[in-house]
Amino acid sequence: MTRKKFDLSKCIGGIKRNSTGHVVAAEATSLLFGIKFNPKLNAKEGRLEDKVVEKWEKEFNKLMDTTKTTNAKLYYMTEVRYREDADKSIQDDIVLLSCGYILVIFYVSVMLGNFSRMNTKVWLAIFGVLCVGLSIGVSFGIASACGIFYGPIHSTLPFLLLGIGVDDMFVIVQAWSNLTPEICQTQPIQERIGLALKHAILPALRSFCIYAAIGVLADFILQATLFTALLAIDARRQKKKRDGFCCCCITLPDNYRESSLAKKDFLKTSIDKIGAAMLSLPGKVIVIIITGALFGFNLYGAIILKLSFDQNRFLPPDSMSYKYTFTNRKASQIRLRHKNLDSTREEVKAMENLRDKIKTVFPNDSLGFPFSPYYFTSETNKIISTELYRNMGLALLTVLVATPVVLSSLRTCFLVFSCVGFTLVGIMGTIHFWGLTIDIVTTMFLVLAVGLSVDYSSHIGHTFMITSGTRKERALTTLRDMGPAVWNGGFSTYIAVGLLVYSNSYATLTFFKVFFCVVFYGLFHGLCYLPVLLSLIGPSPYDSSEVNTEESPSSLKPDDNTDCKGAYFNPSLETSTGDLLNVGAHQQKSSLVLIEDLEMPQR
Repeated sequence: MTRKKFDLSKCIGGIKRNSTGHVVAAEATSLLFGIKFNPKLNAKEGRLEDKVVEKWEKEFNKLMDTTKTTNAKLYYMTEVRYREDADKSIQDDIVLLSCGYILVIFYVSVMLGNFSRMNTKVWLAIFGVLCVGLSIGVSFGIASACGIFYGPIHSTLPFLLLGIGVDDMFVIVQAWSNLTPEICQTQPIQERIGLALKHAILPALRSFCIYAAIGVLADFILQATLFTALLAIDARRQKKKRDGFCCCCITLPDNYRESSLAKKDFLKTSIDKIGAAMLSLPGKVIVIIITGALFGFNLYGAIILKLSFDQNRFLPPDSMSYKYTFTNRKASQIRLRHKNLDSTREEVKAMENLRDKIKTVFPNDSLGFPFSPYYFTSETNKIISTELYRNMGLALLTVLVATPVVLSSLRTCFLVFSCVGFTLVGIMGTIHFWGLTIDIVTTMFLVLAVGLSVDYSSHIGHTFMITSGTRKERALTTLRDMGPAVWNGGFSTYIAVGLLVYSNSYATLTFFKVFFCVVFYGLFHGLCYLPVLLSLIGPSPYDSSEVNTEESPSSLKPDDNTDCKGAYFNPSLETSTGDLLNVGAHQQKSSLVLIEDLEMPQR
């Protein structure tokens, strides 16, 4: 009747034929029911709906759920079921978020302090993560109150803000720990907090939506105000020798000393050893070769990264839903069907060709135009590739313009920018081999990755600029002083998003894959590639450099047997060769001056 070729394989599957080619058996069949649809706009949810049809579909879903079959498996798909399955996959991520918060609190509690009653920072870690939770509440509350649309992709924001907030915590506490003993002894706590924030660069992030923008701003304000206030309170607790777990009830004795385990900083010791090996000539060659190999491999993947979007990706793999919508219009219409469209590019080309042909007949769009629900996807695919590269270019330009304001060194800025570029190429290449394509979800996360990737290398670049000495000495000191904070920030992000690998949501899984790559390549280029470059071609330090290789926070300790975190220790002095000499607590001055006049105390 329609002269359209009938494709039997669209209706039945597992076809078996006899010798004459006739169908004699089939393993599966599909049935499609059409229902009259009289839609009305639901402005609150931003969609068309027909309450009668939705009620019918809900009853149909109940019937299918209760239908029992013995020799066959029954699968059904309705629009209501599609929407419910998509929403359920997002709601299931709340459990993963809760588990992620618990793991992050545990990790931060261990890594912020050490294993002693004086220096443990359990409560500081809990309240620091609470700051992140408050920023999430501020973001969702303000944006929702303004009537801003909330979509499936927004469910990844709590994981994003958790990673950013914890990274800020580590940087602030590390900057506090890096204060010199003279400052710790002579300056009050409130002024020391200000000096710590002076060298703690908080991430500047351009969000993919207003929710994220509000959340990042709220996190920045809370970390710079509430968390630092809590850090000051924790410092007062340590000064008064109160217990780290039950500070209100227990005061430690005057002769309290830490255990030998608490005195050891395994992470900093490991970074010292790895950094020394990495900054040797063979180590530099190996790092440069690995960086070049990763760049070349991922550049190939980035070049062949495909453009493709399928709305069914947003459904969990175990759901049985498919969405088909049709909008009635009070006008005559002619039904057409595209055929043999095997790729996204062909779909876009077919849409544009049909529009061009109709426009030649009806120049006025109000008289005649092609329409299809699938054209919404085609319209997105038509511009998504251009939008991706344009927005990434604008984000990179913003980074290139903003970093000189923070680093005040063009050479350091270009080195940091090269790390960002290599990181982005690595991300795009890896997600291609991981099975992702360019769509609206990956576009948002890739643009967001520009702001996140600059964070790791900018911390290293800034610390290098405030450290004096030879290039190699400054690179080693930078790894020692800021490396642990950068590593802890990245690793805590892994903990925060690691559980998302078990999610059934496409948006959440894409978020996990992209940010796994962000952290991996960000840490590699920030902690390996950039220090090697700085040790070779790094610029001179600031004229007002306060940290130097002769008198660094890692080689000096305050005279009252406490470090800036309040930790008690056996006083020691680091010589220019890296050896440690035990000295009297009140003999410590500048390393170079002290070594010349030093007489070893009697043991």
